[in-house]
Amino acid sequence: MGFLLIKYSMKKYSRLIDLTCWQTLIDRYLHLQVNIGNKRSEHLDEAEMKYVESIVANDLTRFSGKTHSLKSAMIFYSTANSERGLHVDYFKVWNNYPTWALNIPILNGNNCEMQWYGGDFDKELKTTANGSESWHLTWKSTPVLLESELINQPTVVYVDIPHNVINHDNLPRMLLTLRFNPTLLPITTTNE
Repeated sequence: MGFLLIKYSMKKYSRLIDLTCWQTLIDRYLHLQVNIGNKRSEHLDEAEMKYVESIVANDLTRFSGKTHSLKSAMIFYSTANSERGLHVDYFKVWNNYPTWALNIPILNGNNCEMQWYGGDFDKELKTTANGSESWHLTWKSTPVLLESELINQPTVVYVDIPHNVINHDNLPRMLLTLRFNPTLLPITTTNE
């Protein structure tokens, strides 16, 4: 009698989450698709943050065993067949909070890939032309692909190492990204 060995590999930089309010969030924010092509991102206001925090609270507690407070919420927009480019997230409001985000597809997320990279690099905080701050990466070696995941359902993702987001679809995409305190997962401390 033979045995079938199934190897289960836990992803290091992403974890799926059962979000019972996913469709509610899609219905609430889908109207913002008019901003695609005009904006890369926008923050939700305080009232919207309180609303989002209230409807995701039970699912987050079930996921982590903890109570979480929402520290930031943004909508990311991307045009068809586009990619963000290698980057490490930096947002002043998030800088002192954990490096995991809950990413929730709102529009056309079926062919959106997130990739995490390692290698030797320096990062320096720079101010962009529009006045926002961003990490500028200077690579000392060729970036090495560590992991890749389709973000086609609510997923907790690690954003403190270089990563790229690619919309492989012929349609524009929208994603709601949320940051919480305490962290949703243990913090990874290596630069890979």
